[in-house]
Amino acid sequence: MNNLKLKPLKFNPQNLKTTIVFALIIGAIIGGIVFVLIALGPSKQPVEIGKQFSKEEVQRQAKKIFPLPHGKQSYAIITDNPQNPQILEVVLDPLDVKEGEKQVITVKVKYKDTNTVTSNYKTFVTYKTDNTITTIPLKLRKLDGPPLVGIWEGIWEPEDSYESVYMASIRAISDAGETKVDLSFR
Repeated sequence: MNNLKLKPLKFNPQNLKTTIVFALIIGAIIGGIVFVLIALGPSKQPVEIGKQFSKEEVQRQAKKIFPLPHGKQSYAIITDNPQNPQILEVVLDPLDVKEGEKQVITVKVKYKDTNTVTSNYKTFVTYKTDNTITTIPLKLRKLDGPPLVGIWEGIWEPEDSYESVYMASIRAISDAGETKVDLSFR
């Protein structure tokens, strides 16, 4: 069958010494790690639970943590259930507009089952900032098709800060219905 022969192990004092030295080294390493962990211990810094921060402090921290992107920003609007009209894209130039400056907003809208645009077709942007709500009617700048796609444009000059709240709601209206998209930047 099998020609396997087992030999009995012989005691070798050199192997025992090597094993003991190896065990001592591993024990020293583990002991050092445990010592360091105990010496460092848990953080001694108190944690304030339920501390109330002022609105100004929250706004200051939010600006540091979540700064607005600089310049022109484009937002593709993708949905699994397209409406008619369908808002395809929103462009804000610049997104980080300051009080006294101008922001150009461009909205691309697709219209199904039509090849004309009437005076009933409208697009609006409603801005919500810290203290105000402002609605800007957009003007039709370009029309391509088929399918019919309109490019709507307007200008917003903010008269309020947007330290805590900065949102834009876009509404597109046609003979077929109304569609709304909300964008929140703060």
